[in-house]
Amino acid sequence: MNHTLTFRAGLPEDHDQIREMTKDIWGGDDYLPHVWHEWVSEPHSHLRVAVLENEIVASGRIHELTPGYWWLEGLRVHPKHQGKGYATPLHNHLVETALRQPGVGHIALSTDWDNVKVAHLSESSGMRLIARHRFFKGDPLETGEDGVEVEEGLTADEVYERMAASEWLDTTEGYLMWGWVAYPTTRDWVAKVMEKGLVLRCGDAIALTGSNSRGVQAWLYWCGGGSEADQVKVIRHARHLVPRWQHYDGALRCFTAPLDPLYDTLLAAGMHDAMDDEEFYLNHFVRDIE
Repeated sequence: MNHTLTFRAGLPEDHDQIREMTKDIWGGDDYLPHVWHEWVSEPHSHLRVAVLENEIVASGRIHELTPGYWWLEGLRVHPKHQGKGYATPLHNHLVETALRQPGVGHIALSTDWDNVKVAHLSESSGMRLIARHRFFKGDPLETGEDGVEVEEGLTADEVYERMAASEWLDTTEGYLMWGWVAYPTTRDWVAKVMEKGLVLRCGDAIALTGSNSRGVQAWLYWCGGGSEADQVKVIRHARHLVPRWQHYDGALRCFTAPLDPLYDTLLAAGMHDAMDDEEFYLNHFVRDIE
């Protein structure tokens, strides 16, 4: 007997099935069960499950991050059902859901650079690859750097203007990674990051640092201006300030734009490739709606 794959809204009572479905994904450290109840209740969020004979075989959601910018995330297929073609209809269902929303201007997602299937799904639904962000981490330092100060005189507007004029944002079409999510870099976004973090200065070099949107990891979001030596000092000082933010493994993280000079600066500041010292990238795909 053939059974039809159906889609419905994710419910609080689905949590046990989601926990079972993801128990072996990401080495048992999948974040999805931890955010399930939050995603169920968030506004401007469409959490969906794919059901076959009353069993959840896949899940994902589309969420409005900023007005008109819809983010596809959490796409999962039950390991025992992988390879059966369930990811494609769910992905398409989420994209179609976003397209029906008033004022939609962009649909986007990020995925591992070697995830060929998701890259194909993204392109088949009209998305284009706009940036590949390299992932770095740095262990905390016991001492800070002389000459680095917390910059309290700059407003969010002033920090944004410096960021917008930088080569970093030119290479990513104006997006920065806030944790694992690519956000349009706006004045409002910079203000939100500054509420949870700090702007550090050394000479003419400044860095935007802080916790991710969930307050569980410490991040370097942007660094620019001044000399490379001064940029190295502010990044090293950010590593010293990691304990200031709530986190679970004591590391300073950073997704960088695809610019070799930035890589060199981060490496000089003692940052290293995050995945067992192997290069790891996130691909950011965006569909612009006319």
